[in-house]
Amino acid sequence: MAASMGDSKTRKRTYKSANLEVNGHQNGHLSNGINERCLKEDGVNVVYVLFAVVMYYCAIFSFVRSRSFSFPEPQIQGKFSQKDAFYESNARKHMQEFSLHGPRVVGSDANEIHAYQYILKQLQIIKTNALPQKYILIDQQNATGSFDIEFLSDFVSVYRDVKNVAAMLKSELGSEHSLLMSCHFDSSIDSPGAGDNAISCAVMLEILRVFSQSPVKQLHNIIFLFNGAEENLLQASHGFITKHPWADSIKAFVNIDSAGAGGWEIVFQTGPSHPWLVRAYADSAPYPSGSILGQEVFQSGVIPSDTDFRIYRDFGEIPGLDIAYITNGYVYHTQNDQNRYIQPGCVQRGGENLLGLLRRLSSSPRLADPGDERDGTMIYFDLVGYFMVYYPQSVAIVINSALVATIVFRIIRKTFNLIPSDEHDPMFMKNLLKATVALFLTWIAVILTCVAMALTITLLGSNLSWFTHNYNLVPLYLIPSVIVVLYMQDFFKDRWFKANSRWYNEKLFFEATLTGWSILLLLLTLRGMGSAFMPMLYVLGPLVIRDRTMWLARAWNWKNHVTSFVSLHLASLFVPLLVTIYMSHAVFTLFIPIFGRTGTSVNADIAASLLLAILLIPTTGYLVSLCYLCRNIRKICAVLAVVVLVWVCAIVVSPLGFPYSGDKDHPSPNRLLAIHTRRRVFDLQSHVTHEDSGIWLIPFDYNNNKHLLGAMPQLKDAIDVDCRLGPYCGMPFIIPCISMLPPKQSLYLPVPSHTRPDVKCELVKKQYETSSGYQKLDLEITGPDHITVQVRPHPGVTLAGWSLSEFVPEPAAMPADMNETTYFVYYSHGQAPESPWAFSLYLKTDSGHDSLKGLVDIGVAGHYLHGRDKHTPEMEQFLAKAPDWTTPVTWTASWDGYVF
Repeated sequence: MAASMGDSKTRKRTYKSANLEVNGHQNGHLSNGINERCLKEDGVNVVYVLFAVVMYYCAIFSFVRSRSFSFPEPQIQGKFSQKDAFYESNARKHMQEFSLHGPRVVGSDANEIHAYQYILKQLQIIKTNALPQKYILIDQQNATGSFDIEFLSDFVSVYRDVKNVAAMLKSELGSEHSLLMSCHFDSSIDSPGAGDNAISCAVMLEILRVFSQSPVKQLHNIIFLFNGAEENLLQASHGFITKHPWADSIKAFVNIDSAGAGGWEIVFQTGPSHPWLVRAYADSAPYPSGSILGQEVFQSGVIPSDTDFRIYRDFGEIPGLDIAYITNGYVYHTQNDQNRYIQPGCVQRGGENLLGLLRRLSSSPRLADPGDERDGTMIYFDLVGYFMVYYPQSVAIVINSALVATIVFRIIRKTFNLIPSDEHDPMFMKNLLKATVALFLTWIAVILTCVAMALTITLLGSNLSWFTHNYNLVPLYLIPSVIVVLYMQDFFKDRWFKANSRWYNEKLFFEATLTGWSILLLLLTLRGMGSAFMPMLYVLGPLVIRDRTMWLARAWNWKNHVTSFVSLHLASLFVPLLVTIYMSHAVFTLFIPIFGRTGTSVNADIAASLLLAILLIPTTGYLVSLCYLCRNIRKICAVLAVVVLVWVCAIVVSPLGFPYSGDKDHPSPNRLLAIHTRRRVFDLQSHVTHEDSGIWLIPFDYNNNKHLLGAMPQLKDAIDVDCRLGPYCGMPFIIPCISMLPPKQSLYLPVPSHTRPDVKCELVKKQYETSSGYQKLDLEITGPDHITVQVRPHPGVTLAGWSLSEFVPEPAAMPADMNETTYFVYYSHGQAPESPWAFSLYLKTDSGHDSLKGLVDIGVAGHYLHGRDKHTPEMEQFLAKAPDWTTPVTWTASWDGYVF
């Protein structure tokens, strides 16, 4: 018995000693005999590791930024130049011509006459000079129609006589199938529209010229559509795809648009389905750029913009590619959208990409019959513009599932010691769970830190300090996130993983990061998200490069060669980091300017901080493990905290934090949206019961006119908007964006009334239809080429239908503090119509409703967006005192409230 007890003690001591050794030095011992106490003294200085990481990341970022602003050499056509090649010089001439007559707003001479006639003239020149075998048809369309759409809110869009110009390049082989290429030649209010969208129409004209001079036969027809009313909420494209006789032949389309000026054009939407379109682009574009991640972000609705892609997809039910320029969104829809901001080579790059794409699509038999590629999704992303990686989602499911299964097997193998060559670690599963929890807590802490910093900067009154000085994102959100990551690992090391060696903890957190990415990979794959390719890269790269290299070189003593180990670790992250930083650069290039026009309801700093946090998590995930090799973490955290404190103080108290800039070469201005408004309210007897006039100043970002109030003393006389006058706050909104731009947060500066022609709204007929039980109101409206109507039924009355749409009307979205049901209608026309705009309302009344008090309130707003009626002396005087860091978007409007 004594001997047995002695044996038991011996075995217990032996197991404990073995556990110390085989656990990868779990409880304080290293294989080389150095104890944990010595390692604490000899741990790697965090400064060296942090310096190496920062230099590595900065090198990748510098490469990405340099690459993102690289362009091919612009080509100039000479007398003896090859005729069937794309020349930027030709496209530039078209861009210049488009800009000669000012903003091309629908209804203006610049749009309806000058741009329209210029396109027709150039098409005729191309047709005249084409090769004999190239047959080109030219057609003009004045489209009239209406459709229901949801953009910022539900509403009905009505259009009359908006212009389209189309040219069909016929197939020499007699195909009845067509490929559509589309741009829009109109521009937004006050914008010359060089980037949005003269560049695209100029490229299309040059591409058509190239095709007309090419001896190569094309399999299918190509239709080049120049539509004249895209900025009018996608009206002209609807008129073409639903009413033009060529529309039935179209099997696929390529739409070109812009959210900026210059830069790379990117594919940001494809489909629906038809994965062969992505393959055609990837195989034909010499400088491919695009990602399914961008597609999923855009289609989520977080970007306050839309393109004709939506119309062709939803109303034409055809698949296509949506391609857009996104650089320099500061000038988007402003007077700064000029040719000089479009870099040399930008047009050449886009032209060569689109020319290659059209050649491939127009010669593909899949245009007529996609076959097995009619359905499905293609995962795609480019590698810094050099080439595009693409594969079907079915393949992605196999790859992703295999990687997840591999990680699961690794965990099971290490937990149960399935392979004898593995070091046995009976605590592996428990430690892995703890490390994974610590990792997720770190990621949550990064998000909370960024949000906390955003709230702090909001309290300090320095919102959007990074709008012009983008580098201010570094002290506000980047460095605090790094501090939190470092500090939390130091905390976990001393609390949860104190008994383990540094190298054991490093490997443990490497496994935990692999596990975390695998979980995300599994979740995204199960949801069918194409963006699952991102976590796939973060599992595949480190697993193949670091893990397999260390296994093959397992005899190498990595502990004595920390530099080699860190280099290998960072090298394993190169591809996922390159893709992440490249996409992050594109995301911030797109979103930072957008935050200057998201309205007062979105705290831009919170949105930007969340966006940065989401992008920081993948780039810092695998760096967590390196923290466990380092000493002096808290000291570096203290130094970084001082840097943040000093920098934030400079942002708050100095011009470093001022959001806007009027720099002529690199403008990032505050959008000054001002409307000289005249408001009148009529009672049931058509008597005016209220009238006022003022400049309505609508804040476009979260700063809510704060800086304008300090820079323009005359605004001290501004008053709050009185929302009691009628539907939709009684204000002349041109689009249904009251939730995004609440009028109660705007200013109304009283000024003398303007003398623009009245918008006439007449009740032509009111009758009760016994067959339906509805009250029918027939209305006629006469006014300028842009009119909006708000319809608010009285309590006890329901808008059951209207002649504007075949669908049951959907009310517009309203702010939470406005309890009303209002319907919004957007109307425009190109050339002046000969008759008033007429439509009918069908109202259902509850029993006992007193019709003597009326059935419905109607607000009618007329918008004078161009020509002599656009400007007033009062507005000119107001703008003369505006600071140079603003860019005005102004017009004259009237709003009349009626009771019928």
